Amino acid sequence: MHKDQDIEYLIRLKSGDQEGLRFFMRLWGEQLRFYSFKITRNKEVSEEIVSEAFCIAWQNKEKTVSVAALKSYLFLVVRNASYDHTSGYYRKNVDLGDEFLLETPERKTRYSLTDYLCRNIGTNYKRTGTFTETASRNFSDDLSGRKK
Repeated sequence: MHKDQDIEYLIRLKSGDQEGLRFFMRLWGEQLRFYSFKITRNKEVSEEIVSEAFCIAWQNKEKTVSVAALKSYLFLVVRNASYDHTSGYYRKNVDLGDEFLLETPERKTRYSLTDYLCRNIGTNYKRTGTFTETASRNFSDDLSGRKK
């Protein structure tokens, strides 16, 4: 019975009936939020990611071939978006040192040692959390306007 109901709502979804989408949101929404939360560790972000995944599924509803494919697709979208979020979040929030406020004539710009290392040395420093004394010294020299 449950499988027949899933197929019925898949047909409704493919035909553009929003009730089909709501059915799958009720069916898998909590699992998807939990899955995303295990990666992001942020309830609000997880809810947003899952909502976006269902929006993407709605936009591509005509391409859906089966209930299993839809479920796999949603979990794949949620997984990728969750990892995308965490990698961006990690890069933006890892603190390797003090933050500095640079004033330029046009505007004030905020730079961190992490950003400097990633721009000038490579993204591996964002992930490993390591940096060299030389890089730190170069960063300080750049801030003060001195030559390396």
